Amino acid sequence: PPLLALLRYNSESFQRQGTITLRNLSVHDENKIKIVQEGGIPLLVSLLRSPDKLIQQHSCGILRNLSVQAEYCTRVIQAGGLLPLIALMRSPDPIIQEESLVTLRNISANPVGRQDVVREGGLPPLITLLRSPLKNLQEQAAATIRNLSADDVIKVKFVQES
Repeated sequence: PPLLALLRYNSESFQRQGTITLRNLSVHDENKIKIVQEGGIPLLVSLLRSPDKLIQQHSCGILRNLSVQAEYCTRVIQAGGLLPLIALMRSPDPIIQEESLVTLRNISANPVGRQDVVREGGLPPLITLLRSPLKNLQEQAAATIRNLSADDVIKVKFVQES
């Protein structure tokens, strides 16, 4: 679709407008299907590394909307999305931190993704965010850890790392 083409332009302005529009559209199931079918997940994962904070925020927001479905969580993992999502938990921007946290919370609700989140180094920044002065970040970090703790191996690792 033309909106995904905007994301491929080497222009932060086009990418910004494209991600904002796609984020709005990605709340509807029909649009989620189109975004995924047209190869949007790998493209969005690459935009998580953009130097532009709005592009990061809205790319993450689209992945957040997509990640409510287990199948799309797997695709985010396969596209290499965990490392940049985990890195964004350390962003100085609390909005970006929350977007990445909620996306990781969604992914960690899927048993398949739990071990991957921990293997890619997601536990230390989650533990750090439990001490954030921002309650919303504490809450999302706690919810993600709750999801991860449904796995017995991760329970042990959590106790060791905290």
